[in-house]
Amino acid sequence: MPNTTHVHAGPPAPGFAADIESATNFVMHLTEALHTSRRLRAALDVFSARSGASVVHVYRLCLNSGRRQTIATLDTDRGWLSRPLIREIGPALVPENLRYVQAGTLWTLAELHPPHCDTLEASCRLWMENRGFRDAGVIVLGHSGNAVDVLEFYSAVEIAGRLRRECETLAAFGAVAWGRRPAGRVAHWLRATPQITPRAGQAPVEAPLSAANPWKLTAAEMRICALVREGCDPADIVTRTGNSIATVRTHLRNIYAKGQITGQVALVRMLMADTAPATGESSRQSAHAL
Repeated sequence: MPNTTHVHAGPPAPGFAADIESATNFVMHLTEALHTSRRLRAALDVFSARSGASVVHVYRLCLNSGRRQTIATLDTDRGWLSRPLIREIGPALVPENLRYVQAGTLWTLAELHPPHCDTLEASCRLWMENRGFRDAGVIVLGHSGNAVDVLEFYSAVEIAGRLRRECETLAAFGAVAWGRRPAGRVAHWLRATPQITPRAGQAPVEAPLSAANPWKLTAAEMRICALVREGCDPADIVTRTGNSIATVRTHLRNIYAKGQITGQVALVRMLMADTAPATGESSRQSAHAL
């Protein structure tokens, strides 16, 4: 990846009327979602259309614990639900001290020095390769106490030139709208969105692949879970294990039943979060919970 320096988003460059128009449209939908009962879906759709991003993910990152909570996620290619977003890359892209990052700032993966790119987890790099993404962007929307709200997006093309300028305009305008949100609005979304982290007051539960083996998985099922956590789909697992596709699917069905989860999307999120749901509690897919 090219060796370039960070470029922070500033005021929109003059003369880009189309950029201003698209940013205004984005802000209009974002403001409606922030101040009414309208969902974020429309705003993320506009951002996706203007930035060319196939996946747009908004989350809150706790600066003290590193805990990440999904606010909303949009994936325009529903055919890729078997390979969902499994780990946010924002903390690896932006500077370590997020507490002082200015709202409306944009970073992209392509602009980082190679050593920074090496900090991305192997599963993230594999996921991006499988999806055909060449670049990713991270926008700091705003701060709330010891937490920072982040918009993360993935693109099949490098975010550079005119596209980068448009994304910077979207970032600057979006951060202004986000900063004017009513108190408690994000907290309301977080309560309404299924999370892969334990709720407040819920007793901690052992991770599925921990030594305690809370789901009582067999050795074969444990191996398949490990491969799923690496980003493998059933076809990849067949290649890695030498089992038939029917055997792999049988193992996956058994895993879903033992973990009381709905499918591979929920399983991947559970494995990447290293948490398991309490007995009797079903895990719901949150890839499209807007």
